Order: sequence, then structure tokens, then C-alpha cells
Amino acid sequence: MSNPNRFSLISFLSSLFLLSSCQETYQLRFELVTPAGFDLQQDVARLVISAGEQTRVVTCTSADCPFDVKFSFAEGETSRVSVHGYDADSQLVAAGYSPSFVAVDGGLDLALFLGPIDRGSTIDALFEVAPLDAALVPLLTSDDGALTSNVGTLIFGGRQGETGDATPVDEVWFYDPYLLSLVSLAPLTIPLAEPAIMDLRDGNFLLYGGRTTGGAISGAMLFYATSSVQAAGSHVISLPAETAPVPTAGARTVELGPFDGLFDQSTGEYLLDAFLMLSGETGDGSEAPITWVLVYYSLASATTTIVTRPTGMTLPQGVHAQAVRLDDTIVRVFLPEVRQFLTAAVDVGTEGLEFRLDPLDAPGLPLRSGWRLLPLGDRVLAVAGRDDQGRCTGEIYDVDPVGQTLRALDSRNGHCESALVHMGALVLEVGGVDAEEGLHGATAWPWTLGDGGLSLQGPASIPLARERVRPQVFVMPTGAVAVYGGLAQAGGSPEPSLELIILDPRKSQEPK
Repeated sequence: MSNPNRFSLISFLSSLFLLSSCQETYQLRFELVTPAGFDLQQDVARLVISAGEQTRVVTCTSADCPFDVKFSFAEGETSRVSVHGYDADSQLVAAGYSPSFVAVDGGLDLALFLGPIDRGSTIDALFEVAPLDAALVPLLTSDDGALTSNVGTLIFGGRQGETGDATPVDEVWFYDPYLLSLVSLAPLTIPLAEPAIMDLRDGNFLLYGGRTTGGAISGAMLFYATSSVQAAGSHVISLPAETAPVPTAGARTVELGPFDGLFDQSTGEYLLDAFLMLSGETGDGSEAPITWVLVYYSLASATTTIVTRPTGMTLPQGVHAQAVRLDDTIVRVFLPEVRQFLTAAVDVGTEGLEFRLDPLDAPGLPLRSGWRLLPLGDRVLAVAGRDDQGRCTGEIYDVDPVGQTLRALDSRNGHCESALVHMGALVLEVGGVDAEEGLHGATAWPWTLGDGGLSLQGPASIPLARERVRPQVFVMPTGAVAVYGGLAQAGGSPEPSLELIILDPRKSQEPK
């Protein structure tokens, strides 16, 4: 997405920032990017540009919008730029936000997507990444060991081509929200689609299984590094045959940590993190065992060790999972396809750490496939998929994993093969089809959580620039909702585009 000619309109905004601590100036330079069909001069009467508590107002004439604005900051201060566009009747019609940045000597370049609120807008119709079955993960950075912010999105692997059985790729990309561009990173050791992915929260990731060349299911575990301390790229971790997980594709993962150094007396090492690897498709169609993936650290040797430990429990393929934390070492996992709650815990025993799984049935849930799950506080919003006849139901449930109860909501039914995302005071369901297999754009529900549980009110429709089934959706650090990839309903070919939905900040509680 580095070619700026793909955008319908680019304006150059140069803001002069004065660093009050050292009285030196530097420029924050960014491209103001607007989507096709949105005329800045015609649709907007004035722009309100803000940075922190500082605000500047720019009047847009028929000729142009003069963008010369200046702000003052103390060196090292963290801020972000927001631009709100109002029409001649003072109605908010457009919004855009930059990622957070730190004021330092020198210059800074970034892009700011200014789009009409409540409307999807395709910003790149020729997205450079294989969009089908890639693994998307937020990239987190740490500052002196403390987690600070989401700085972008990593895209691992996927399929290249026009059909669902197309060839997997080894590509890894970083989507940069500062520049609205893709950065190519070192490739995976092997081509992969549908890998299970575990975020170690230090710029490093574990990937297991997935489909590789020729449709084969991989049994390899990869360590992928993006940190500057280590060379970016991946290598295969050797696992003992007796404890290695069954090769799977599309397995789900649940994190129990990270932990503040749980000491394991049996190994003499500290447990930094623990993951559960659940479900997934096996080569012979059998159920896959639930596997512990443990990350240990030894003070004596200053080395990190990855340990896998199969359990006696198995799950069929296609089971979705959503975890809610109960305390520092216990999570409750909701597994709708098998109608179960699963308590996963790491207990500190006298002879070492003990790892526990306790299932509980949830018989009040109907048998459905293709559930979509979204955590909202300590609750889970669950939208059902298809029944045993293949019909789309879209039933919506309020699930309480802590109390291990569930309640059907009286809201309008959801959709199948859609994606859910939470943005401030709104829940968005994006893409998919309805019960009559008609295409669905996007729906936004205001949500609340009170004594009676979850409540959804007044769904509002949001049009998308491209209709999609099975899209991937993520919230960017700019406050935009990104809709990525998926399949076109007609013909089932991949949609090679990324579009952004800019929401009304008065409804969504976006960053101001």
C-alpha cells in the first residue's frame, strides 16, 4: 500500500510543533487521505484540528482548506492529532485520528485517514497481501519492560490466489498505521495458512501447525521474532516426539498468562506464560487433544524454553473459544460448539506447578456451527452460526463465563460468516449473510452491561464499499475499524482490499 496514487485524494498537511522545553521547532508532516466519493471542499465547511488540549479551526472555502496550524509541546510529551469535519449546518460529517506519537527533536511523517463517519471506505483495492486465512495479530511494544501500546498489525502467511485451496505463502507483513502502508518482514520458515498463533507480548510469537504446500497439515512450531534485539524472522523449535502436539490447522489458542514469574520447583525455572491450544483440523479427521504450551525462563542459563504438554481431553475441529480471566492464574473458557465451559488453571503445588482443566456442560445452548464470540467486560457476546440443516440462525446470547450461565437476547438476529469487533460504546458485526443468504454490510449496536447482563439497543446499518463474507476485522490505534480480506459472495473469490470504518465519536467514544 505504499503507492500513494491508489488513494483518491491526498493533501499535504504541515504542522509546526514548538517544543517548549528546548524552544526548538520541528515539523509533523502527514498526508491527509480521503476515500473515493468524498469531496473535502464540497462536503466540509470547516475542520477542527486538535492535539491534546490544543485546538485549531480551519475554514474550508470552495478553493481549498488552508492547513497551516501550529501546536506547542514539551519534549517527550505523548499526543495524537484528531481532525473533525463539519458541514455548513455544523453537523459532524467526517473524522480522522493519527496514532499516538512522542514529541522529539527532528521530524515525523505519518498519514491520517479522514473519512465520512459511519461509512466504510476502500482505501486500497490492490492490497498486496494474500488476504485469505492469514493470521492477524496486534503488535505490542514494551518500554523498560512495561507494556505500552499497540503500534500496528502483523499479518502472517495466508493463501495466494483466487480460490480457497490456493497455495499458502510464507510472507509476513506489518501494517503501519502511521503511514497507512505495508512493510514486508522476514518470511516464515515454511509457507502457512491457518496457523495457531501465540503472542509472547515482547515482539515475539509462536506459530503452530496450519496448512502448508500441497494442502499438508504442518506439525512444526515456529518462533518468530520482530524485536530489534533479535534478528527478525523465524526458526523451527524442536519438540520431543512424545509431547509434540498433533499436527492441526486452524487451532484456537487461549492465554493464561503472562505471569509475574511463577516459580516451578520441579524444573527450577520460572513460568512466564501458558497457552492452551484447542481444537483444529487433523489429517485423519480425529479429534485433536488439548495441549498446554508453556514458556519457561531459567535464571541460571538466561534461556527461554518452550514446553508442550498434551492433556487427556480432546475437541473436534471447528470449535471456537473465548476466555475470561477469573484471577491471576485461572481463566474460564467458553466453547459453544461443544456446549461447555472449561476452567483452566495453573496451581502452585509443593512439588511444582500443576496444570488443571475442569469442564462443565452448558446444555441450554443450541447445537450450531460457526459461532462468533466477542468479550465485553467479563461477559461474552455469542452469535450463533448455522444449524444441522445448514440454515443461518444468527441467534444472539449473553454468556456469563464466571457464573457459567447464558441468556438468549431479544435483539435482532445476527448473521453468519460475519466478524465481530468492539469499539467503545458500540459492537460492530461486519460482513456475512442473513437467514435468506442475502449479503450483510455492517451493523452497529450500542451496548451496556448492567445488573441484568448485556443489553444491545437500536442496531444501525453501516454500508461497506465491498460486500464480504468471512472478513477479518481489527481496531487500529488510529481509532478506525479496519475490514480486511474475506470472500466475495459471488464466486467466492478473495477480496484483495482493506477498508476503514470511521465511527461517530459521539456514539463510539473514540479517541478525541
